[in-house]
Amino acid sequence: MLPRRYRLTRDNDFDRVHRNGRVSRGRLLFLKALPTANTDSRFGFLVGKKIHKSAVQRNRIRRRLRASAAALLPRISPGYDVVVLVQPRILTATQQEIQEELQQVLERAGLIVKTSV
Repeated sequence: MLPRRYRLTRDNDFDRVHRNGRVSRGRLLFLKALPTANTDSRFGFLVGKKIHKSAVQRNRIRRRLRASAAALLPRISPGYDVVVLVQPRILTATQQEIQEELQQVLERAGLIVKTSV
């Protein structure tokens, strides 16, 4: 679960990031990130009706994304507002694939420190 202080909740925050944020794309999702003066990075997740008609499925995708972001939280650079938008391919992805994809996109955006394997 992603703690509330790490979530974007207000419409004007989403709009600001959507208008001014830097884009980083992946196969399952893409994100827009905008530096802020906050000490924590905050995340918002957009899953539209074009992805799935069922609200149950859209909420399930949001929960999976929140869980992935919470797992990566200790490695994420502070001071960013991030909006994550999904591609239809996410419907068939496993939780592990979603987490790996989110990590790769965050690394590409420069918001996470790469791990050495």
